[in-house]
Amino acid sequence: QYPALGATLGAAGGLDFAQRQEVWSDEAAQPRPQPQPEIQVDMGPAWWESMPGGPAWDPDEGQSYESVLLEEQMRERVIRKEARVELNEDTMMLEAAQNAAEEIQDISNVIRKDACKVFGGLGKYAKPYLQLIQGTAEKDPSPDVRLAAKSALKELREDGVGGKAPSGSKPPSAAKPDPKVSVHAPSPSWTGPVANFRIFDEVVPMLLEGESMTPNEVVKVWESWGIRGAGRARFQLMPSEGCEQAEREAAATCWMNPREDVLPLAPAVVRLEAKVGSVLSSLAVALKGRIGQEDAYREERLNRRRDPRSKLWIEGPPMLKRSSAASAKKKDEEPKTEPKDID
Repeated sequence: QYPALGATLGAAGGLDFAQRQEVWSDEAAQPRPQPQPEIQVDMGPAWWESMPGGPAWDPDEGQSYESVLLEEQMRERVIRKEARVELNEDTMMLEAAQNAAEEIQDISNVIRKDACKVFGGLGKYAKPYLQLIQGTAEKDPSPDVRLAAKSALKELREDGVGGKAPSGSKPPSAAKPDPKVSVHAPSPSWTGPVANFRIFDEVVPMLLEGESMTPNEVVKVWESWGIRGAGRARFQLMPSEGCEQAEREAAATCWMNPREDVLPLAPAVVRLEAKVGSVLSSLAVALKGRIGQEDAYREERLNRRRDPRSKLWIEGPPMLKRSSAASAKKKDEEPKTEPKDID
């Protein structure tokens, strides 16, 4: 329609209008590339979107934003409180261990004994003081404190703190023979447990009622024999054969606890000491006189094991029997009156 304009544009561009129209038609005939779809990956909502009140927050039915926020705050408070309690517990246990370490060196036997008991319940917090407890169990002058320290070490070993029990300990062996000491052999007919007691320069055996008897229980047996002042006797452990010099020195001052320690059985020897020599002399005579009398021992054990209340339950107390007999006699002496007929 505008040949002059087309000729002008064609001359200016190097192509006439017809040629340009042909190029445009060829480009229009070619297919145009379709846009590729974008690949979308669902990464989920961001952490801040899932918080209460966020765009992706989906509260449960009947749960408001304030209730969820309050629940989160309460949970944080519980976590902080548990952390504070654990910290306070550690601090308290450490302070208790330090106090016990100071008290175990006190001059009072009661305070040292209580400190050993405290160490037994501290568990892992008593680990830095194991050497101190071990030294107390071996060298403390009081037998009660030594026993408490040994019990504490046993409890710590059970908790896995003090390691395993020492395996190098030897069973009590026979005492080293002394030519000045006369040893009395027990009777061949004795079949029960036997304990050896050294009284002055003699070693006298005694047939025990059980394998785990304490000094107090043995003293009660001696008192039943009629030996006065038997409770004044003190029991001392004698050093065994082949022991070290340190053990001998420790045994020289090692007195048994009359209520808690258990008498060692033969061939170990226990030394008896008393301020009154007549008590030891009576014990020596009584023990030597009972060698070979197993039947007498059996009868004594049976008499002690019998319940003294068994006869009381069957026949009744003596006062009750006398009162019942007196009432029966009085009833028999009363004149019997026959009922009269009432007209």
